[in-house]
Amino acid sequence: MKISATHLTSERNDRLLFSHLSFEVERGQILQICGENGSGKTSLLKIITGLSQPDEGMVFWNDKTIDGCREEYVKQFNYLGHKNGVTLGLTVLENLQWFMKLNGIQSSNDLSELLKQSHLFQYRDVLAQYLSAGQLRRLAILKLLICKRPLWILDEPLTSLDADGVSWVKELFIRHVKNDGLIILTCHQGFQDFPLTIHRLMLNS
Repeated sequence: MKISATHLTSERNDRLLFSHLSFEVERGQILQICGENGSGKTSLLKIITGLSQPDEGMVFWNDKTIDGCREEYVKQFNYLGHKNGVTLGLTVLENLQWFMKLNGIQSSNDLSELLKQSHLFQYRDVLAQYLSAGQLRRLAILKLLICKRPLWILDEPLTSLDADGVSWVKELFIRHVKNDGLIILTCHQGFQDFPLTIHRLMLNS
């Protein structure tokens, strides 16, 4: 199982973001996309998900172009962008239940245990609009555990999290890659104390 790309080039508003980028991520690996603001990190993630197209180059899932195996590919990854994808008018629990229904997931998951792990159990009946920014991010990250897919594509997943939240998410990363998962992420925060190897792709601004 792997995701790879060759010679990716992207322009925005007549400005070259990046050109001729190539990479390969196999099971059990993490790729961190690095670069200053405006260097094209989010644009690259959207190309990897298939939400936008590169000006040049291709993305492959198991050596097939993602355009050629789109139906298969979209079932293999979870994407977490800058926005949390949370419905503010629903409670924490209702958000998770709605997400499960939307993805055809049976209610066999132990939501109570997941909520306890994320320190959201006591807020399960609270409307999402009353949560802090960090709590909303925790709720969004729980979707990665509910919809179990091998590839995680994450745009600044540690945003708004406190130290405990960051530690929790890093532990999720370790568990995921040890179970043969793959992670591609952007992240301004360092992984100096992270026990696993992080492969890095640097974008020039």
